[in-house]
Amino acid sequence: MKAPLGILVTVLAATLIGCSSTQQSAPSLPPGSGQSTTVTPKPKLLTHTIVSDNADSKDPDWDIDVLLSRRATVNELEALAEKIRKDNLLALTTKKRTFMHFRVEGEPHSAAWAQAYFAPEPEVKIIGMTRQQEESIVAAPKAKPGQEVLGEWIYDLPGMAEKMTAYLTASGSVKIRHEMVSDGSTYTSKHIASELPTGLKLEDEEPNSFGEYFVINKQGGLEFWSNESGNWQTLQPLR
Repeated sequence: MKAPLGILVTVLAATLIGCSSTQQSAPSLPPGSGQSTTVTPKPKLLTHTIVSDNADSKDPDWDIDVLLSRRATVNELEALAEKIRKDNLLALTTKKRTFMHFRVEGEPHSAAWAQAYFAPEPEVKIIGMTRQQEESIVAAPKAKPGQEVLGEWIYDLPGMAEKMTAYLTASGSVKIRHEMVSDGSTYTSKHIASELPTGLKLEDEEPNSFGEYFVINKQGGLEFWSNESGNWQTLQPLR
C-alpha cells in the first residue's frame, strides 16, 4: 500500500535534514510553515582544472577545456584566461589563436558555459547564467505563502537557464515553478508524487509520450528520468 503524500514528504524531509548534519552541502527542508526564507550566498573560492588542451599538437590553434569550481564574473574569467595562456610559453609563441572553453563543476550538460578567444586580443563571452544572476537567485526568498518547498535547482541550459522550485501546496498537490532567468517569466507544472526507495517520484499530471519524470533523491538532487534512457541527468540542490 502506498503511503499518503504527506508522510512521503515528511520522510524525505527528515532524511535530508539528517544528511545535513554530516554533509554541509545537503539542503534541509522547511518545517512546513510556508514561511519565506532569504539566504545570503556565501562566496566560494574560484579554482580551475585544465581538462584537455592541444598545446603539443601541430594544430595552428590552441584549444583548451577548463573546468571551473563555480561560475565566474567577466573580470575573473579575463584574468584566469590570461593566466592560463601565459603559463604555457610554448603554446603562446607557436599558436596563432587561442580558444578556451569553460564549464562549471556539477553542471550536467556538455556545452561550454563561457568562452575566451584570443586573436590576439582577448574576448570573453558568457553563454550561460552569469555569476550575478546566480547570486540573485540564491538570495531570493525560497517560498511563497502557503508553499512548503521540497527543493530548488538551477537548470543552466545555454540561453534557457531557469530556476526550478518544487513545492507542496496547501491542497496537498506537488508543483514545480519554472522561473526563466533571461526575462523573469514563469510557468508551473503539476505532478503526481509517489514513493520510491531512492526518494520522491514526480510524474506529470498529464502523461507525456516519452515516459519522462523527476525524482527528488534523498540528497536533495533532482534526477531526470525516462523509460528509454533511465537517469540521464541530475541537478544538484541549490541550497
